[in-house]
Amino acid sequence: MDYYSGTNPLMPPFLRTAYSIKCAIANGLLKPGDTVPSTKVLSQLLRLNPMTISRGLQDLNGLGLITNTRGKAYVVVDEAEDLIQYEIERDVKNHVLGYLTKTMRDFNITKTTLNQWIKETQNATK
Repeated sequence: MDYYSGTNPLMPPFLRTAYSIKCAIANGLLKPGDTVPSTKVLSQLLRLNPMTISRGLQDLNGLGLITNTRGKAYVVVDEAEDLIQYEIERDVKNHVLGYLTKTMRDFNITKTTLNQWIKETQNATK
């Protein structure tokens, strides 16, 4: 399974874990009722410590996207597809745009420059 790992490098690793699994749910790699790969497997895929993976899974469990019973694997909940849109929007606003605006402020990057970069990036990916 291919998990997205292109997250903000300043994001704490456990949040990168949660973000990767959210992307897998949003993109249909994990569907309601699917078993989430084990901590060991995710640790190898994402190249993170198993304790970090566990914390990310606990975060997703707390958000209601996955569930487990003691000693059992995590499973994607039936409501995950409905919840994921809200979670992605929250992540983009808080982490991606927050990181971008802080970087722009720190390095005095103007909105005009940012718009130019966006156009260049769009043209390069066509």
